Amino acid sequence: MVVRAQKRGERARAAILASIDSRWQKAMSAPTIRDIAAETGYGLATVHRHVKILIAQDRLVGSGRTLRPRT
Repeated sequence: MVVRAQKRGERARAAILASIDSRWQKAMSAPTIRDIAAETGYGLATVHRHVKILIAQDRLVGSGRTLRPRT
């Protein structure tokens, strides 16, 4: 049961990171949590939780309201 939840979490984080990365490459601007939620289909709380995890894993840079992929 835990393994399935971990895989779903990894897929969610991959989708969120891809959304942020594509927006950053297109417009050099960070998407909002609402933009990411709308694009990925996840809820606001889910996106927020996974963004915090991505920042803690050092895969995403977050300063204030700006999110960008780690380069």
